[in-house]
Amino acid sequence: MNLTSLKSSRVVSRLVFAVMVLAAAGFVVGPMLQGGTRRAREALSPEQQQEQLRLQQEAAGLRRKLGAAEKTALQKNPALAAKQRELIDVIDTKLKAEGIDPARLEGSLKQLQGRVQDAKLPEAQRKKAAAEAMALMQEFETARTKVLAEPAVASRLRSFRGELLAAMKKADPSIAKVIQQLEETEAKLEAFQPPT
Repeated sequence: MNLTSLKSSRVVSRLVFAVMVLAAAGFVVGPMLQGGTRRAREALSPEQQQEQLRLQQEAAGLRRKLGAAEKTALQKNPALAAKQRELIDVIDTKLKAEGIDPARLEGSLKQLQGRVQDAKLPEAQRKKAAAEAMALMQEFETARTKVLAEPAVASRLRSFRGELLAAMKKADPSIAKVIQQLEETEAKLEAFQPPT
């Protein structure tokens, strides 16, 4: 297990952005992407679709295990939990300087989510809400990438990741295998993605 591969994992994003911004984004983006995901699935054979679904379920289960291990590690280590809160505050402050207010973004995404999922709305309005949410998420992702690339933030993030991973392994030594399994599963899932 190396931190470079862990860095690219969706799990690490969750570790640092355990704030509601990413959770809200997932609620909105999921329904919006169903059309693209459905088209990508249709290009697969039934056996490939079944394997892709199996891998997605496996990855979800592994992420739940990592989430539980993270929660346990943070509960057992209040100083580390405080570092996480401080890091989130620093990132939130820098995001605000980039014009992204995480709390306001969460509210906007929840509102758009409601419109996307409202079957009573005309399809055109639902698509417009989805497009607005995607634009907000693109703005957020651009700002987040810029903030995380700042040397001071990147250094604190690496340090926190290392400490969190060590605490997770201390609380549950089998977690290293879970991380490895998740990385392997995600790599297999990437093989199902159409080239961009």
